Amino acid sequence: MKTSDLSEFINMGKKIIEISPGEYSFSKNPNEVLYTTGLVSCVGLALIEDINNERKRGLAHVYWGGNKEVNDPKQRLMLPKSEIERVDGFLKEFIGNFKGKNFEEIKEFGEFYSVMVFNRPLHGNTNYNENPLATYVMDWLLGHKANLKMSEGINIWEKQTIDSKGMALRHDKLAILYKNTLGKIINYGNTDTNLSDFPL
Repeated sequence: MKTSDLSEFINMGKKIIEISPGEYSFSKNPNEVLYTTGLVSCVGLALIEDINNERKRGLAHVYWGGNKEVNDPKQRLMLPKSEIERVDGFLKEFIGNFKGKNFEEIKEFGEFYSVMVFNRPLHGNTNYNENPLATYVMDWLLGHKANLKMSEGINIWEKQTIDSKGMALRHDKLAILYKNTLGKIINYGNTDTNLSDFPL
């Protein structure tokens, strides 16, 4: 997707639902676009499910401000205990509301598929680049046998250029938006994903 096409992609919907850090939203309306940005230490998590020819989408901005004061490399690669309970509760609430039931009542997580997007790598250097939240969310999803179809992290060649990422979840496509330190969307080729590529 060309940078010039991104605004058109987002504005294809008649309504843009912007999701702030620590929030989530859902839509079944083909004319709505779920949108979040500012994914640095945070993780974007999209859920998609097709039921009776009707597609439901959910998008969450899983928030974490980072843990830059910890110097122990092993601790820096783990989510602090104080955050684990909060993130666990947020994920259960998000998925439970997506399915319209209590989380404990969900028996089959393979009925929908999920896409993770984050900026820092799962395991990087001990100064800045690791992302314990991404590690925890991925392990959480896989531990619950969720249908994780894609995990879009950061590549080595992006580290000096990409400051944050965003997600625009349309009815038929997902676009990953790359931004520099000035907040400008920059283009790295074809960053959109056809949701039809992931048939349930």
